[in-house]
Amino acid sequence: MSTQHSFTAGDFATLDRSVPDTIGVVYEMTHVGGQALTGRPLGGGLEIDVEARLWQPAPAELVATAKRMAAGELVIGDLVVLDPFYGKRSHRGLVWRVEAIDGAKKTVKVRSLVGGTTLAGLYAAFRPAPDDLAAVARAKAARTGPDAAAITEGVVVTVAGPGWKHPAGRLYVVTRRISDEHARIAVLGGDNGRYFPKIPVACLTVVRDIAAALRAAQP
Repeated sequence: MSTQHSFTAGDFATLDRSVPDTIGVVYEMTHVGGQALTGRPLGGGLEIDVEARLWQPAPAELVATAKRMAAGELVIGDLVVLDPFYGKRSHRGLVWRVEAIDGAKKTVKVRSLVGGTTLAGLYAAFRPAPDDLAAVARAKAARTGPDAAAITEGVVVTVAGPGWKHPAGRLYVVTRRISDEHARIAVLGGDNGRYFPKIPVACLTVVRDIAAALRAAQP
């Protein structure tokens, strides 16, 4: 159950995650009377009226980052989330790190903390990542390992992990990177059209020396 907080006009707040498409948005409270409170997004946008119990005080660090980003000041290393208006459904909730900034075009290149996938977009497409989401992403990244960004179509991999019961050392090829955290794979050389539709990237290891791996797999 959500805890109802008290606000005054001018306070900064965020919304409960149950409110769609509001992750990373910091609001300045503009009306605080009644059962619904009103807030205006930092950086511009339409005011939103939401039940009072769904508003939460915004952490000071998140407010500072949101103000800086609203002013068009992004820096390398910023952790961000993608505004749903600009991204795909599969991008929701992902945390990205800013890797490159083009000040002239007002665009940035970002890389996912967990899966290593990249994309580029306008400054306006990104919001500051809340601390709890960033912490979860860092923990997942620690389990995923260094190969995540290299898991692309055509790459040869081995598979190991909880619940995987197929022979160790068998070689597979990535047929599609279906999301930041999952890939579709098939046995290298084919297996009557059989494939595995959704394998966690954390379970895949890239094979650098395919010839040596094939020799090692020989009975």
